[in-house]
Amino acid sequence: MEKLGAQIQIVEFSQMNIEGLIQKIYGHKYLRIGLHIIFWIIFSGVQFYLNSISFNPYKSFPDYIDVVLVVAGTLSIILFYYPFVYFVLPRIFYKRRFVLGIIFTILLVILYAFYDTIRENLILKNCTLCMASLKTANSGYYHFLQASLPNRLFAKLVSLGSVIGLLFSLALPLSIKLGMQALRHQFRSMQLAKENLQLEFNFLRSQVNPHFLFNTLNNIYGLILNDHKEKSAGVVARLSQFLRYSLYESNDDKVLLEKEQQLLKDYIDLESIRLNHTKVGFTYETDGSVNTIPPMLLIPVVENAFKYCSDKLDGYIDMNLQVRNKIISFHSKNSIDTDRQSMAVGGIGLSNLDKRLQLYYPGKHQCQVSSSEKEYSVSINIDCHE
Repeated sequence: MEKLGAQIQIVEFSQMNIEGLIQKIYGHKYLRIGLHIIFWIIFSGVQFYLNSISFNPYKSFPDYIDVVLVVAGTLSIILFYYPFVYFVLPRIFYKRRFVLGIIFTILLVILYAFYDTIRENLILKNCTLCMASLKTANSGYYHFLQASLPNRLFAKLVSLGSVIGLLFSLALPLSIKLGMQALRHQFRSMQLAKENLQLEFNFLRSQVNPHFLFNTLNNIYGLILNDHKEKSAGVVARLSQFLRYSLYESNDDKVLLEKEQQLLKDYIDLESIRLNHTKVGFTYETDGSVNTIPPMLLIPVVENAFKYCSDKLDGYIDMNLQVRNKIISFHSKNSIDTDRQSMAVGGIGLSNLDKRLQLYYPGKHQCQVSSSEKEYSVSINIDCHE
């Protein structure tokens, strides 16, 4: 029903913007690639800035060497990040193939450590000024670089130094990635909830219309038999208007409140024809502060009142729809036919009403139902303030 539900309306404007932004990012391949490139450029820039303001051996290196080291370090993180995030996690770990996932992760860590060791060989060991600076400022690291490549690689892996450094480096990009996935999952769950409610609403409508249509056609037939031609023609016109609205105009997210109250009035008038003794009343007042409402929101209450009302001399159905200061109030009470009530089953209509109220007006509505041996009443208040 409803292309946007009120669960998204909990933080209405901001959540719709976030969802639209995420859908736009994931829906355009080149936009995603561009954003990834921008992220890694910013990531490298931050690392270069931190190197320039902190006390570390790199600070005494020539600027171009520092830039090369930062770019090469970022590339080493990228070499781990993308295979891990786009292959190991979704295709192995998410499918509960944990042993294989651990093996692939270890291989990626080894690849990362190997690349990091090669980076030291190609950049640091070929920079005379860098090695001289390390010999003075960090003799331990200087002597470590004198060892052979296999020994340095083995030391990095055994000491877990590369693993710990990698974890710190991956914290930010992984947090962003997993956060985006969690948001997409939440939005998908909300969309699924809306679709499920749409199915329930369609099912409810498929139940209401035939039941209502059957009763109305019987009423028209009775009017024709009693030679009430003008009245039967009026009923047919109202029925046509009601069906047109319920079939074609009620598919939107919101409809004009004036049209909805006219639908209620037509429904009440059409159902009242078959009643001989029950007094039926419907009043509508508005100050114009609310213009729209979800389609057919209140129909289940009206249908329920007619379905279980006693058509006796003391039978009654009283309904009032009122709008004041952006508050929609709907009150319904009817006498009870105890025989019909004992046969009642299901209650999908009122259950659907409750779900739709929670969907469209979370935390902004009250629905009170009370029942006694003689009377059934429903009171709904909806706060439409932004």
